[in-house]
Amino acid sequence: MNIKCPTCNSEVDISSDYCTKCKSEMPNPTKSFVYDQLFELMKAENEARLHLDSKAGTYIGLLGISATVFGALGSLLTLDNIKLLKTL
Repeated sequence: MNIKCPTCNSEVDISSDYCTKCKSEMPNPTKSFVYDQLFELMKAENEARLHLDSKAGTYIGLLGISATVFGALGSLLTLDNIKLLKTL
């Protein structure tokens, strides 16, 4: 089976890496397919990573708010206990 050289349009065997006439590199359909698949996988992985990063930011923010609220409540309870002990 033959394909056309993109540079000189001569017929070249599909298994050849280079054109026999002009010596330019021939595109490899299998290599293109593999690169396209790898690119799609990398794109999907990057989207998943961005999604997880945004979730992590949300969880860290909620954890910070929770720590602040519980710290404030703990301080109030401690102050109330100190006042109660002083009155006894």
